Amino acid sequence: GSTGYSVSQNGTLVYQTGSGQLGSRLLRVDRGGKETSLSPRVAQYWHPRVSPDGKRVAVEVREHGETGLKNGPMLILNLAGGTTASLAGEGFRGEWTRDGRSVIYIRRTAGVADLYSRPWDLSSPERLLVHGTDSASFYEVSPGLRRGLTAVRRGGGPRGAKTEILLAPTESLSAERPFLSKFANMTNPVVSPDGRLLAYTSDETGQVQVYVTPIPGPGPRIPVSTGLGQEPKWSPTGELYYRDGQDFVAATIKTEPSLAVAGRTPLFRDIYILQGAHADYDVFPNGDLLVLGPPAADNGANSEIFVIT
Repeated sequence: GSTGYSVSQNGTLVYQTGSGQLGSRLLRVDRGGKETSLSPRVAQYWHPRVSPDGKRVAVEVREHGETGLKNGPMLILNLAGGTTASLAGEGFRGEWTRDGRSVIYIRRTAGVADLYSRPWDLSSPERLLVHGTDSASFYEVSPGLRRGLTAVRRGGGPRGAKTEILLAPTESLSAERPFLSKFANMTNPVVSPDGRLLAYTSDETGQVQVYVTPIPGPGPRIPVSTGLGQEPKWSPTGELYYRDGQDFVAATIKTEPSLAVAGRTPLFRDIYILQGAHADYDVFPNGDLLVLGPPAADNGANSEIFVIT
């Protein structure tokens, strides 16, 4: 079947048939753009996350169903041994706990998103942490303060819809408190390693941009990206990575004498899979990136391009 098409202003149609991109590969990319494959297996990987010690990856795998892709298993990949274990039969948007012992993930049942956790070594069964009430909620765990903080987004969607970002102690996720509320689509809330800043994206100006604001607030809220900015992620050293539509960028944020962007460094061309609403990459302890790349074998050998005038 057709895997992609485009129509010009004069009515010319171009489309491609064949295998298309049937999945993705897990890749490690250093700050100079050099790639290393982490898993030869091609699958529908989504939202990979590196453990705090950089030794393991938690990643969800989507499966094909009657109505398209559906949530599949949450896997743990041991990078040193090359082994794979199934953490949960179904789970998505997994995040490592601050101590690196467990993964927190969401499971949606009957439209409700419940939050679970389980040790990566499968030493005990999964545990229900919070019974959700809103299927649009998602959670991001940050290895920041002594107790850790979790940012929660509720709502969002079309431009102008109300979105709430809440903060909660990681050890007591039900004790959430309001932090930001806007009639805009705010996504990707992430807490800095030291727990002093929150980064997120918002489309309130008509374009999606990355912003930072201090915790616990209130305080200034400044744009980090000069134009398009998506999928912010903090590095362990405190740099803020994001995607500007062309490159991966590393921004340096200063808090004294006032909150400001001290610099932006383009790292390498962003040719990797991007989902937008939730970061499809992560950062290793040394600053390398974990990204999703197209299948190496999908080089067009089994596809054809047609033009209809």
